[in-house]
Amino acid sequence: MQEADTLQNIPCSQLWSIANQATTLGEQGYDVIRLELGRPDFDTPEHIKEAAKKALDEGKVHYVSHFGIQPLREAIADTWEHDTGQRIDPNANILITAGGTEGLYLAYAAFLNHGDEILIGDPGWVTYFHAPLLIGVTIKRFSLIKEGRFCLDLEQIRSRITPRTRMILLNSPSNPVGGVFTRQEIEALAALAREKGLIVVADEVYHRILFGDAKHYSIAALDGMADSTITINSFSKTYSMTGWRLGYVIASSERIGAMLRVHQQLGATCCSFGQYGAVAALRGSQQCVEDMRAAYERRTDIVLQRLSSMTQLSCVPPRGGLYTYIDVSGTGLDGTTFADRFLQEEKVATMPGAAFGETGAPYIRLSIASSETNLTEAMNRIQRFLGTL
Repeated sequence: MQEADTLQNIPCSQLWSIANQATTLGEQGYDVIRLELGRPDFDTPEHIKEAAKKALDEGKVHYVSHFGIQPLREAIADTWEHDTGQRIDPNANILITAGGTEGLYLAYAAFLNHGDEILIGDPGWVTYFHAPLLIGVTIKRFSLIKEGRFCLDLEQIRSRITPRTRMILLNSPSNPVGGVFTRQEIEALAALAREKGLIVVADEVYHRILFGDAKHYSIAALDGMADSTITINSFSKTYSMTGWRLGYVIASSERIGAMLRVHQQLGATCCSFGQYGAVAALRGSQQCVEDMRAAYERRTDIVLQRLSSMTQLSCVPPRGGLYTYIDVSGTGLDGTTFADRFLQEEKVATMPGAAFGETGAPYIRLSIASSETNLTEAMNRIQRFLGTL
């Protein structure tokens, strides 16, 4: 069988390969602790499910506007105004998508041509690097970890820019590191993007999962950035709705119009009754969001406390998101070997850092989207595993 040339450099997702291995071990009767996926272990809050059920019972099961239902776009506009102080037009600046993943692809497909370049921070979510290859875009990487610290190195980014560079991707809080960019970093990047005429794609799907004194800043809300920024968000992580496949894009009316033309050819509309659940998510009490956020912070503290006594391991302390990014090079193993052996010998599934970019070889990513009991036991097993090396 002859595959499309664009698929030649796109492997099957390592994430799902490891997930399948963990599933197989579980089916064989092993007690497997699943820390490989960023899949919240909480149920979707009840009021969200009830709103979707009500929509089903009322027969709201047919095609809806390609932009998404009006009540949801209005709720997103109100939420954006609450968060940023800026009003956007629900009829012009918002497009509902099949999760944040579709929004990311729409941004690529609508504004990048074959041979164009995109700047992407390394390490980063696997789809950041794979999706551009489907349209023949060249990826230029810049490192997000410098001297053990998560940061934006503006001079390095500037050095990567060429006349073919059209876009830069920003993800904060970060997957897989959990880093959060400061306001000063965001402002400096915005100035560089304006200077070079770059489109900024801001993936903000973890923006409500912040720890300690960390704060999130939307680059689109900065002066002069609304027209050149595409903001991607999702209900998956914030409201534990990963299976609902609902997200949204915020951008200028011209950019929304271009992305809509791609969206119409991919899926046309998103799940109608599910969108009513998303309205309830935004309009209802946000205590459920705070409860989940607080749980993630407690879990992160458990992991960091245990890691602090393991001299062979180190990590950049996460300030948000669902992950801990652990440097295992002190064991003498690379991240891929460590993750594979840890799964086979101790039955704990994690992700090798190499899945997230060229800088990830010494790392593994551990998800904290599991119970405190599971995370404590996983730390016991990692301590035991280290004793065998």
